[in-house]
Amino acid sequence: MVSPECSIRIRLPGIPGIVLDLQLSPAPAGPSRLAAVAAFGSGLCLVSPQSDTVVATFGGLQYRPYSCSWLPSASATPQAAHAASRPATATSAGEHLLVAGLEKGHLALLDIRRTDRPVALASVLPRQCGLLPVRTVAALPPDVAATTATTGAGGVCWPSVALCCNKGAWLLPGGATAEGNPGVDSAVPNLLPLDGGYGAGSMQIESLAVHCAGAGGEGAGIGRIALSWRPGDGPLGGGAGPRHEIGLLGADPRTPYKHEVGQTRMSLT
Repeated sequence: MVSPECSIRIRLPGIPGIVLDLQLSPAPAGPSRLAAVAAFGSGLCLVSPQSDTVVATFGGLQYRPYSCSWLPSASATPQAAHAASRPATATSAGEHLLVAGLEKGHLALLDIRRTDRPVALASVLPRQCGLLPVRTVAALPPDVAATTATTGAGGVCWPSVALCCNKGAWLLPGGATAEGNPGVDSAVPNLLPLDGGYGAGSMQIESLAVHCAGAGGEGAGIGRIALSWRPGDGPLGGGAGPRHEIGLLGADPRTPYKHEVGQTRMSLT
């Protein structure tokens, strides 16, 4: 990891190979801030930039992790102002949770306080995606999409997340109970398509990124999603150049994704 002030080198366990994803925790988790690292040969690890060490490795994952995302801190949401007088167990649990995109179209919900096994596992990608990995996953704040880190009784629920494989991008609505047997796929709501239609042809998603406005400020409750597409590998994929589109996420409860005029489907060719 490199910043303008310093660089940090942390040796991952085993033969790590390619680092597929790295995400810093949104708020201090315990005595220091942590980073989740998904590496091809090391699985999913937690590392401490302060001590330059690996502090934990997630076990019990049936499939290789490809991506990860921390649940947004409860302190950054409007609901936090109403939760100050309630026990911390119901509002701060999200600060200890992250969601991981796995191979074979699976998601895992993980708790850094219990790294020996996932909280829950679910198969989420549509059947037409086959056994593709969840290439990118981004957990969303509660004010952008209905996300519940915990139920009133303390049970953990799936958060709302934006996710993609190379054939498309979707919104997974949150709220379904996630606790159960981590070795058995849990039930999740149907995916809502987010892409601009390029996945129906020969184009493939290269990257997905989500930006959400700060809670309580102008634009709170609305996020933006950016998708980059590239020509497919098949014989029909060579004629189109890369395309990029940006749209609103959560602007209308009836429509999960809406293109922004003048910034969508731009070609760089």
